[in-house]
Amino acid sequence: MLFLRAVALETGASVSIHCVRIEEIVEKIPPVDVVTARALKPLPQLLSLAHSKMAQGAIGVFPKGRELANELTLVDTQGSFLVDCFDSLTSAGSRIVKVRSKLISNLT
Repeated sequence: MLFLRAVALETGASVSIHCVRIEEIVEKIPPVDVVTARALKPLPQLLSLAHSKMAQGAIGVFPKGRELANELTLVDTQGSFLVDCFDSLTSAGSRIVKVRSKLISNLT
């Protein structure tokens, strides 16, 4: 939590930091612009946890490592997300995954 507070202070970002399990809070917080998590769960499980926020228009941004190809295969079978991958600038071999809901993307 100290790291997140330091980053928010340094960047001037408007953030709310909650020190609870995501399952306990995700339905209680208002709509957000971005959902992110680092080393929390495989991508399909992250998307399941973030689904309600992404259905409201949030974009998912997730740093991922070596298992990304397998995780993307599982996400592909769901068919309800648009996924873009970018090389990580800080970790060779890692990728940053940007995910949007197809339903929201079709409305805009």
